[in-house]
Amino acid sequence: MERISDFVRERYSLEIKELRLGNIIIPSNVLMAPLAGYTCYPFRVLCSELGAGLCFTEMVSCNGLKYKNSATEKLLFTTSDEKIIPVYI
Repeated sequence: MERISDFVRERYSLEIKELRLGNIIIPSNVLMAPLAGYTCYPFRVLCSELGAGLCFTEMVSCNGLKYKNSATEKLLFTTSDEKIIPVYI
């Protein structure tokens, strides 16, 4: 995480610090927005390793969740490596 933190700090004069949302503490105030076709599990893990505090899933449909659509479930795949999993519904 130091590599990306130093790069961002030098280039953009930003301070990387923890972010608090209620009782949840996120280790970095750098957030990765949902990107259709890109925010699959491996990409989220990579962004997290490079310093992103939160890595959102792709947008999923409420109906896909309601009817347990297999494509929707694939978009939500995760493991215990992801501590906080923000989902874009």
